[in-house]
Amino acid sequence: MELKIFFDLNDPELNFYKSEIEKVTIIREKDSAVNFLIKAIKLILYYPEKIKEGESNKEGTLQIFIEDRVKRVFYISDSKITSVFFTFYITKGTNYEYIIKFLDIKIDPKKLTYIEMIIENRDLFNNSKTMQSILDWLSIIESYLEKFLSDFSPNDKSMLVEEIMKLYINLLILEDGYIRFEDDPGRAEELHPRGLSIHLCKFYYSLGTVHPFV
Repeated sequence: MELKIFFDLNDPELNFYKSEIEKVTIIREKDSAVNFLIKAIKLILYYPEKIKEGESNKEGTLQIFIEDRVKRVFYISDSKITSVFFTFYITKGTNYEYIIKFLDIKIDPKKLTYIEMIIENRDLFNNSKTMQSILDWLSIIESYLEKFLSDFSPNDKSMLVEEIMKLYINLLILEDGYIRFEDDPGRAEELHPRGLSIHLCKFYYSLGTVHPFV
């Protein structure tokens, strides 16, 4: 399947998403990579009428690129390009709509919002460092989710919690293929003794920084 679509986040209606995505384009931990993916998926689900076909390298572009074995999402700002693997299956439905799946689970904004809530609750993340068992930590997250799903029937709640947990865990363990190509003249001397400002980050930390023109 081949798919090349993009959003122009300079569109006034999408400007909120531009600021939200730019907050997570410098990725320091796995949760940020997941958050970046979620925000890209939400754009597709909420604003399918804003999708443009083809490719763009303009500032403010969010690009989904699927061709052969390459499946990536890119965000292009004025000084950097951030990209991770686009692990979701996406197909065009009726009218403007797109159907998005991961692990045979149909993705909707509600599931993504609950995953965002888990990510943004730092107490849950910090608890993982003190738990003796990963199962204890996952049990705490499940209990956290159930509090927000009290209006659902027991069967619906159980199924929804199971799907959200499956999505969250598999996104966390996914090899996200994160890369960031950046021009940072303000830190040129700090980043490289020769004062080169352009560099490639392929891991979450500065030890993964590469200067391609050395």
